Amino acid sequence: GATVMAKLIKQAKPIVDFLWEDLVRSYNTREIMGRVNLKKAIRELVAQIQDKELKDDISAELNAKMLRRFYSKREVRAMAKQSLQ
Repeated sequence: GATVMAKLIKQAKPIVDFLWEDLVRSYNTREIMGRVNLKKAIRELVAQIQDKELKDDISAELNAKMLRRFYSKREVRAMAKQSLQ
């Protein structure tokens, strides 16, 4: 009943975390081609989202997760600096 439903809701993951975990499990991210294919899968997934604001936010969140997981802070700063030039 209501207690079970409340417990399920409390245990629910944010959609971005669910998508990220599902995508990362699908690729061998220890290899560069696995990371490349992960990035492609993220782009393809995000492209299917119709709502622009939701699309932008999910894309930003997934890209941030990608940067945090696979690059050092120094590399992220260098990429950001390079993209501004």
